Amino acid sequence: MNNWPKIFKFKNIFFAFLCVVLLSCSLARFCQTNFNLASENLGSECEFSVYFFDVGKADCALIKSKNHAVLIDAADKNSKQSIKDNLRKLGIKTIDLFVLTHPHSDHYGQTVDILKNFKVKCFATSKSRIETSVKRDYKKIMKELKKNKINKKLVKSGDLIEIDDIKIQILGPTKEYFNINNNSVVSRIIYKEHSFLFTGDAEKESEKDIIEWCKKNNQELKSNIIKIGHHGSNTSTSWNFLSSVKPKFAIISTSEDKFKLTKKVRSRLKEANVKTISTNSSGTAVICVNKDEIKINNLLS
Repeated sequence: MNNWPKIFKFKNIFFAFLCVVLLSCSLARFCQTNFNLASENLGSECEFSVYFFDVGKADCALIKSKNHAVLIDAADKNSKQSIKDNLRKLGIKTIDLFVLTHPHSDHYGQTVDILKNFKVKCFATSKSRIETSVKRDYKKIMKELKKNKINKKLVKSGDLIEIDDIKIQILGPTKEYFNINNNSVVSRIIYKEHSFLFTGDAEKESEKDIIEWCKKNNQELKSNIIKIGHHGSNTSTSWNFLSSVKPKFAIISTSEDKFKLTKKVRSRLKEANVKTISTNSSGTAVICVNKDEIKINNLLS
């Protein structure tokens, strides 16, 4: 029995229609979800949790259920937190799926360290050109994948990954771009009626294409929580994208010295009545899901 995440595409009209029906039911329950900013630390008592690690102007998030773990990006090599240490503190030994959104050093920085120290079942990324400045690093990652016989998959819009009760819809990239940021894997993770959108560094061009692709293919974009694209830079999180996602909460992963660059995006989020947490001031953000309740707090800071 193959215990890797299964990847398949939205190929037939019936399946696409069924997804719309199921997501419509989820949307009705979405309105009943209770959101709370928790004062206590969160962690082991959660049936499902998401950790946005405080790694400065870089990205790394862990999605954790009782029996599974998904890692999205691996920060910068010189980030103030060791992803390996954080995962060990949380009792992680196996990573079912490791998603590298795109080949920039502030996203792949500690990848080799992760591949060497944890059992990784599947590695997913998108098709993208590799800049000369990072080719040496990227070769090390590919070498480690081969050495450990880790299954590598290139994903794009329309792919669906299922790991028991965790569903990962790949919404982007819709095509290959010259701008590497736009090649970011954009994923919508669904656990029961809760949804989380991870955008990598996708910029406005990719956001526009994702909106159009979702409309054309009857795919839901609306999500409870969004990880803001490109560390809160104004290159991302357009009004159209924000109004399509309609999040309740937003997480910005950035550093103290780059926080000022998030001003325009934070203004849009405030106007849209989206509660926002930035890792540079709050530390690692933890989202805890139990039944119909979502609690958000910082931990490990």
